[in-house]
Amino acid sequence: MTASGHAADADGSPPADAGRDPAPKKPRPASVPVHLFLYVDGASSGNPGPCGAAAILKDAEGTTLLERARAFGPATNNVAEYQAVVLGLELAAELRPPRLTIRSDSELLVRQLAGEYKVKAPHLKPLYR
Repeated sequence: MTASGHAADADGSPPADAGRDPAPKKPRPASVPVHLFLYVDGASSGNPGPCGAAAILKDAEGTTLLERARAFGPATNNVAEYQAVVLGLELAAELRPPRLTIRSDSELLVRQLAGEYKVKAPHLKPLYR
C-alpha cells in the first residue's frame, strides 16, 4: 500500500470460497506483462440506491488491457466499491499477472483489504472473503 493509503497489492487471484475446490488455473498468456495495475471504483445514487462498479486493467505504461463496468442495486456505496474490486479481480483472472497492484479512491476499502481496518458490516463480509 502506498503512503496515501490508496493502493494495495494482491496476487491477482480471488480467494476460493470456503469448502469449495478452486477452479483449475488456466495457463497465463505469454504476452502478459509481469506487473499490472487495476483501477477500481464504485458508486451509488443514494445510500442505498442504484449502483455501478467499474474496473480497468492497465500495464505499467498505462495502456488499457481490459475494462468492464456493471450496474446493479440497490446497494450501499461501500458494496459498490467492493463489487468494483470483485469485477476487477475477474478481469485480472483472465490474464493472471504475477503481480497486481489495486488502486482505489475508497480509504475504507483499501484499509480493510490491507488488514488495517476490520470488516464489521455484516453485508460486506461476504464480499471481503
